[in-house]
Amino acid sequence: MIIRIELKIAVLLFLSQIIVGCATKLGIDPVTTRFDVPETEGKGQLGLSVFVSESPELVLATASDSIFSDSTVFVDNENRIERDLVVGTNGSYGLGDRIDVFVRANTYGPYVFGVKTDWLGKYFRILNSSLRFSNSIFLGQGKLFQQSHSKGDILLEENVSGEVWDISANVGFRFSKKVIVYINTFYSEYRYGGNITQNGQVIVRDDSQGTTIGSMLGVRYDFDNLNSLILEGGVTEINWIHYQTTRVGTAGLSLRMPF
Repeated sequence: MIIRIELKIAVLLFLSQIIVGCATKLGIDPVTTRFDVPETEGKGQLGLSVFVSESPELVLATASDSIFSDSTVFVDNENRIERDLVVGTNGSYGLGDRIDVFVRANTYGPYVFGVKTDWLGKYFRILNSSLRFSNSIFLGQGKLFQQSHSKGDILLEENVSGEVWDISANVGFRFSKKVIVYINTFYSEYRYGGNITQNGQVIVRDDSQGTTIGSMLGVRYDFDNLNSLILEGGVTEINWIHYQTTRVGTAGLSLRMPF
């Protein structure tokens, strides 16, 4: 009996996808992984990294065309959280021995610029300690992304823009010249605006805002050629308008290359 019910549900879901056709989502990815160790680059040093992580996606609305019509669009305003794969890059440049300027970008977020300081580093190095501390402040604003698809007489386009403010504190322990383990705790505020248009006319609009607070546990391994691999994972609490407070897990990896 249970198998029959599950089979019916699966068939209904499959048929609904066929009837609806392609969908354009109005969504936001508050990226939670950081890949940020509590050490600065060093004066005049440049570090670049690429990363991929699984992160939550906040879906605000969906517009879908129909396989039976070239002019019919279905709009779903249900808010939900899905999982998404995010690809991005980090770059940092050492202005001094204990201060970096930083830029972060990903496929579904604005460019974020910031400053990072290794504010207790010299004291612990004097004590010959392996403890590391840093903090950072990031500000970002700009157009996030635009995507579209067309079918017959229908052209659906998604446009999203927004801004983010972020502060984090990082503590770690260097076990050797090759391995450092760290915990990065952060707080972020987001403001987003977006819409979906059908042939240039707005059919869905949403202005959204929220906050995230979380901690990421990471480990970085430094190879002999100075490249580094970072593995990171943790939990983030999302407080967003239209959504209940939700805790989600996320994880990813990053490859860093110094220049």
